[in-house]
Amino acid sequence: MSIRRRSVLALLSVASIAATLAIGVGTASAGDVLVHSGGCAINGGKSVPAGSTISMFGGVWDVNRGVLTNLLNDQTTVVSVNSGPQVDISSLYSAPSQTQPFGGAPAGAWLSYWVYPTGITLANPGDTLTFTVTITLQHLLAEELNGPLGFSLGFSPGTVNFTPSSTGIGTYTCTVTAT
Repeated sequence: MSIRRRSVLALLSVASIAATLAIGVGTASAGDVLVHSGGCAINGGKSVPAGSTISMFGGVWDVNRGVLTNLLNDQTTVVSVNSGPQVDISSLYSAPSQTQPFGGAPAGAWLSYWVYPTGITLANPGDTLTFTVTITLQHLLAEELNGPLGFSLGFSPGTVNFTPSSTGIGTYTCTVTAT
């Protein structure tokens, strides 16, 4: 596959995730549903139509490809579904690709995302699924994170910091409920 074709496919994948976010999972019909891990956690949960099979997704972005690449090479991302064992999904991140304005990322920022299919279908109204995503780093990064992780840790663009000040980036827990 040519580099150009892979780039187009990567951008189409990013565009499809952006479209999913724009319309909102709550408006989707039953079937395969993507639930954004961070958005779900921040909003205190997510409702989906009964009959939905849940896949989680998340991602990171930075204005500098090198910083994002360093973060990807150093991170460990694990998920747990319904208090089950932790599954290492570190290798599921996509190769960095440049974005259109998306999810707070400015045009031209570099994005990498992951999708984790849980295989769980919320068959009936009231059925729930709870997942937890934890991201850690093996080392402190010498570069500043200019994406959402850097902003959430209180770093302003253009400053030099060891980022973050600990190797724990975040834990996100969310409950998805069938309606």
